[in-house]
Parts: sequence; C-alpha cells; structure tokens
Amino acid sequence: LFYQICVVLLQGGADAWKNALHYAIDIQNEHLVDLFLSLQHCDPNFRDRDQMTPLHLAVQVNNPTLIQILLSEDRETQADPNLPNRNGQTPLHMAASLGYMGIVRTLLQSDLPEPCDPSILDVRQLTAYQLALENHHESCAKLIDEYQQSLTKLSPRREISESINENEINPVMNP
Repeated sequence: LFYQICVVLLQGGADAWKNALHYAIDIQNEHLVDLFLSLQHCDPNFRDRDQMTPLHLAVQVNNPTLIQILLSEDRETQADPNLPNRNGQTPLHMAASLGYMGIVRTLLQSDLPEPCDPSILDVRQLTAYQLALENHHESCAKLIDEYQQSLTKLSPRREISESINENEINPVMNP
C-alpha cells in the first residue's frame, strides 16, 4: 500500500527529495506538521535537494508557529537549528538576513540539547550577525550580539597562557 502511494505521488510530480513534513510546511498546515512529528519515523531534520531542513523552510515562509512546533521540547527529537543548507546557512542565518526578529528570538531562546550557535559561518564566511548587518537589520544583529555576550558571560574563556602553567603540563621536563 505504501509503495503504491509513493508511486502515485511521484507520478503526480512529488519531489523525491522532500518528505511529507516538507510539504506540510510548504502549505503552512500546522496541524499536519504536528501530526507528522508525532509519528515515530518522522525525521524533523530531513534535508531536501538544497539541503533545506523543515526548520529552514519554516523560516523561509516566516511562520513562527511552525518553528515553535519544530523546536518543541515535547517531542523526542527536535529540529536542529545548527544544520546548514547548501549555502552553509543555518535557519538563524536565514532569519537574520531576512529581518525576522521574532524568529531570531525564538531560535536563540529555544531550550534544546544543542542550543542555537550564532558563530557558524556560511559559505561566504559570514555569521548570522554579519548577514543581519549586511541586510540592514540592526535589531536582529543587536539581539544576536546580546545573545553571544550572554554566552560569553556564562562560560568565560581565558587565554591558555593564563589558565595553564607550563610546569603543570610537563613536570618531568621542568624540574
């Protein structure tokens, strides 16, 4: 039965590189997205031919509700906000470059096992912060900058020379 459904879909023009979740996001049907994500074998990080995940597509259609559903901690597996597309851009890159302030905030504030990483570089070696500035979305850039500063305050990094005494590394060589 599933084979026959797949044959009908592909003969009807369905893209073999997309799954049902991609299509549900394309038509912005929140109920279908929620239903598909409740199924055991639905991968919220499945990539299409452009390496776009469902989260990328939800950003592209500027739908904060879909993004919240994809990032919901009520699920066994959430969408990964750090996966890059073909251009090396994460969903944060896309939201920042388009000026979607609410989505930038949602991505940065999501409570995920692996939090959103604003330091990721795209193929042009630009961060989401730099893309926001390049596209004149200063409020998005400011939000990303504040988030990065809060991360630095939570886990300050010290220079190696300050934190490690050479004698502690190799006491045999330095009597």
